[in-house]
Amino acid sequence: MFKSSRHASVLVEALAQPVMARAKAPTMTIELTRLLILAPYLDVSHVDRSSLLPGLAATCNDRLVRNTVSLPPVHRAGGAESLLAARRSTKKFMSHSVALSDVAGALWAATGRSDGTRRTVPSAHAVYPITATLVAANVDGLAAGAYEYDPRAHALNVRVEGDLRHRIASMTLDAQWLIDCPSAIVLSADIAASTNRFAQQSSTHGERFVWIESGHAAHSVYLWAAHRKLGTCLIAGLDDDVAARTAGRMIPARHTVLGILPLGHPQK
Repeated sequence: MFKSSRHASVLVEALAQPVMARAKAPTMTIELTRLLILAPYLDVSHVDRSSLLPGLAATCNDRLVRNTVSLPPVHRAGGAESLLAARRSTKKFMSHSVALSDVAGALWAATGRSDGTRRTVPSAHAVYPITATLVAANVDGLAAGAYEYDPRAHALNVRVEGDLRHRIASMTLDAQWLIDCPSAIVLSADIAASTNRFAQQSSTHGERFVWIESGHAAHSVYLWAAHRKLGTCLIAGLDDDVAARTAGRMIPARHTVLGILPLGHPQK
């Protein structure tokens, strides 16, 4: 039989050559018989099957067909399926204010507690390095400003007062439209601390876990927005230098801005 899968692959490539060339190699007859037997199990994705002998081509095609498995349809009438189907990225918002309850739900979805010490998103070693900061401009019952979300108390702590939408818009590469959004959630983390926390694994794991967790948090906000028929969009195209200079007291010390999630009523 074949000495290795590489041996078989080379033979397949040889058999893909013109027929006259193969006729000069009568010693390949036995190998061809073996190849026809094993063809369903060989990787022939790199070979032009139109140039193979008819029997071998049919056998290889049969293998490729058998590698495709049809799946049952996903019913989207309700539950998580309908939310996933309704998820959208919104960049145009109406001037309407957003309810404080909707903002509270979005913050809870991003980093909130679901049960005791558990959170709404997974975190490597349950470190939970990400902080969600609400930048409010037109939120019912809430003065404009930046508020740090405390998941333990499910409460907001004032960090900076005033309308800060121009500041967060300046952090982005191409999202100046943020100045028209009634609210936004800024995700941040102390990447250096996370790197040190996982130093025993790898010098890159801590930062990797932060970025993965920020994706979890953003997707939770997306699903909450879909549930409440609100709009959001993860803005990760940031000018890191500008963000570092501009964020200031809006986010905790030594934190890096990871992404911004506007929240409001989408334009029809």
